[in-house]
Amino acid sequence: SLERAFVKALGRLEGSYAVAMVSLHEPDRIYCARFESPLLIGTRADATYLGSDVNAFLGFTRSVIALEDGQYAILLPGQVCVKDIATRQIQPKTVLDVDWNVESAQKGGHPHFMIKEIHEQPQTVIRAGEVDTAAIDGLADMMARYRRTYLVGVGTTYYVAQMAQYYFSSLARTFIPVISSDEFRSLAQVDADTLVIAISQSGETYDTLDAIRFAKERGARTAAVCNTMGASLPRLVDHAIIQGSGPEICVVSTKAALGQIVVLLRVAAALGRLSGAADQAETVTRDLRALPDAIQQLLDERTGDIAALAKRHCHI
Repeated sequence: SLERAFVKALGRLEGSYAVAMVSLHEPDRIYCARFESPLLIGTRADATYLGSDVNAFLGFTRSVIALEDGQYAILLPGQVCVKDIATRQIQPKTVLDVDWNVESAQKGGHPHFMIKEIHEQPQTVIRAGEVDTAAIDGLADMMARYRRTYLVGVGTTYYVAQMAQYYFSSLARTFIPVISSDEFRSLAQVDADTLVIAISQSGETYDTLDAIRFAKERGARTAAVCNTMGASLPRLVDHAIIQGSGPEICVVSTKAALGQIVVLLRVAAALGRLSGAADQAETVTRDLRALPDAIQQLLDERTGDIAALAKRHCHI
């Protein structure tokens, strides 16, 4: 059968993949599978969608099924069957409701996505401040419980982790090593008394996922701050904080990075309370409440000055 041939072909694949197959023999269905690469299924009553990112079908549905490694799926209009590659047995599937809308993934009158997302930063701070306090305190409790904690990220999120390192040192009197995800296997000393916190916008960054898998192999506990519900990273870790910044289309991260900074600043303040530095924690909480208005004032009053400065130095 076509299904048997597809599963047999999957067994011959090496490395990471996200694959979909269509055939004239069964034109009403799509076969798909993944291993260490993102693949999401969108569902509604009369249609089914497939993509590497929820933005690919956000205009049609917000109901999402995330395939796990070792699974494949058969898609028909309005129907999804998930099976185990090794046994071909039907697997339970969880449908997630993504709290984004199609307007948030469009430019909304701005000339490009980067400027749009910069102007969304006041709302980003508000949403990061609304992340469930229990999730924030839960991560702080984990940090206090384990002997060693690492922060990992790569690219922009590595810089976010470095900023957070200062927050934990100043607010909680705790030194947290920061390691780039691609170097984590080589540098980290990981055991069962270790907590590894990963930071990612997409939740699909290969090196960051690899760092978390390595930590779990060594018996460590894991956590993540991530912007994408249903992504691989929050499903992989023990404790996930979804920051709620909304879709970020521009490759250069602006609002998502800011949202992560706010979340980690809140975690540092919570850890500070556990460490006896309650006064500093309350100051940070108060300042965060004032931050959205401060950013909005900057955007309203100084955008022209910033644009002129950028134009003057764009040749550098």
